[in-house]
Amino acid sequence: MATNTRLKLKKSSVVGRIPSAGDLEYGEIAINYADGKLYYKNSSNAVAAFNDSASTHTLITAFVDSDYVQARQTLVDSASVVNIVINNSVDSSEVINLIDSDYVQARQSGVIGDANTVILNEFNGDSSTTDFTLTYSPTTDHHAIVIVDGVIQQVDAYSVSGSTLTLSEAPTSAQEIEVRTLRMQTGEVTVRDYATYTYQPSTSTSTFSDSDINGSVLAYDVGKLDVHFN
Repeated sequence: MATNTRLKLKKSSVVGRIPSAGDLEYGEIAINYADGKLYYKNSSNAVAAFNDSASTHTLITAFVDSDYVQARQTLVDSASVVNIVINNSVDSSEVINLIDSDYVQARQSGVIGDANTVILNEFNGDSSTTDFTLTYSPTTDHHAIVIVDGVIQQVDAYSVSGSTLTLSEAPTSAQEIEVRTLRMQTGEVTVRDYATYTYQPSTSTSTFSDSDINGSVLAYDVGKLDVHFN
């Protein structure tokens, strides 16, 4: 009468126990069913492992939510995740799925400072056009610095809707328009907005404070102020 033969792997139920290279032949597999790992010996005579999907998910999520990463906010490059995977002997396609998920914006590198930039757009007037399309949508009107023939325009001389800049008057065909858009990403950093204040004193004075002609109350950081007269 035929009998069934069961194939048994070398095994361990002890958390963290890893077989040595001498414990395994090439092509032989050992299992630690407490850790959820399959071990094998590679061509370099070193023991490597496959994680089950639950262990891999826990590993990557713990990394994303660790002190190394401000979770779900800071960009993490793929090399950082690869290092944590290699150091934990993980071989699984599940890792790729997690790296390219919403948890980690992989295959990019950058910090918040890279996003705090000034974007320049240049246009020529034609005596009729007042709408100009910017390559980046300013957060507010104050985030777009408009310069016509070298003269900075007051914020009430234009408006911004999405990526469209609208001037109150059409520049002539001889005038050049520069728009410097402040692109800000705050994240964990507090960033002050760029703001314009306009004062029209009725008497001679060298001191300006409180509300301007638009009702905005003057506030600025010392050393971070541009003053333009007429």
